[in-house]
Amino acid sequence: ATGGAAWRLLQAPSVTGRTIAAAPIASDTIAGLTAALAAAQPGDVVRLEPGTYAEQVVVPAGVSLRARVPGSALFTRALGVTGEWVAITLAGDAGGGLSGVRVSSTDAAPVQVGVRVQGQGRVVDLLQVDGPMVAALDVAADAAVSLHGVHLQVSGPAAVVGPRAQLEVRGSILGTTADGQPAAGVPG
Repeated sequence: ATGGAAWRLLQAPSVTGRTIAAAPIASDTIAGLTAALAAAQPGDVVRLEPGTYAEQVVVPAGVSLRARVPGSALFTRALGVTGEWVAITLAGDAGGGLSGVRVSSTDAAPVQVGVRVQGQGRVVDLLQVDGPMVAALDVAADAAVSLHGVHLQVSGPAAVVGPRAQLEVRGSILGTTADGQPAAGVPG
């Protein structure tokens, strides 16, 4: 007997699916982001063209979202929209990743949460999140995510980690709040 211990392994799945190009505005040759994510299946990569994406997205289980040019795909809040705004949600337990994107919040267009992780096996690299937010990264209860080369610099907590969640951080910068307190939080 192992004493009831359970271990979760964070491992990026190999990419064996299709690459689906997406742009902030759809054209005859390239899909919009919402349509690209709707068409994506586990193992697929949705490749973001440079530009500003003023939309909330849910990345399905097993799908990766990657900027073609790291740092050139910017997620912001759409103007005039009310309610909580979570820029990117990584859903499901079948892995997949997020790479090379930036999420920015302003007083005029506030983003409450930059990236929310629901599920396990997600790998996030080359992510930048900045501005006033409730949290740059929200790792839901029982979720697991690995961060590599991530820069979180927000006025609220850089990371909020739910009960039984796992957060692995390597080579990343987690900023501090406006009052100089550490910007990572684990709820009581």
